[in-house]
Amino acid sequence: DGFVSNVGSVFHFNPNQLYVPVPMSFGSTRNSTSRLVIDTTSSGNSIRFTHTIQSSFSVDGSGTLILPTGSNSNVLRLKDVQLSYDTIFTVVAGFFIPISETASQVTSFQFIKPGSAPALIATVNADSLGQFATDGSYFLSTWDNVPVISEKNFKVYPSPADKFVNFSSEESMNGTI
Repeated sequence: DGFVSNVGSVFHFNPNQLYVPVPMSFGSTRNSTSRLVIDTTSSGNSIRFTHTIQSSFSVDGSGTLILPTGSNSNVLRLKDVQLSYDTIFTVVAGFFIPISETASQVTSFQFIKPGSAPALIATVNADSLGQFATDGSYFLSTWDNVPVISEKNFKVYPSPADKFVNFSSEESMNGTI
């Protein structure tokens, strides 16, 4: 049903955080909520920290992705808007009462080659509204069912983009691509 993660062996998202919803195709949408709860004490007082992530996924683009390493056809663009809430609670009269809450939003775009094992080709992180790229990365090669760990940093422009997105890197690329 998708790729999920948990945080170590002590703290777990419940339900697990969804990173890439599969199966997917152009026009697919999916929402997911994950939550991490940590209970502790401080100076004899019970404290609860919660971290909640609401993800809204949509496959809003498809086509050919051109990178410095070559062209990738039949690529899907997965837009992920994540709204995160961090809340701190303390116990008052036997009940957890919130004493602090913050919220933040981030948007990222993942370029994925669909198949029996979807392959992540590139990621572009953007501002909270998804209008201006903040950073990005791409893999030096694509694969079939074999993960590749080598990555290079690159710049994405123009931002915002109209019809095309350009990728450039100041890092040299050694070896066969």
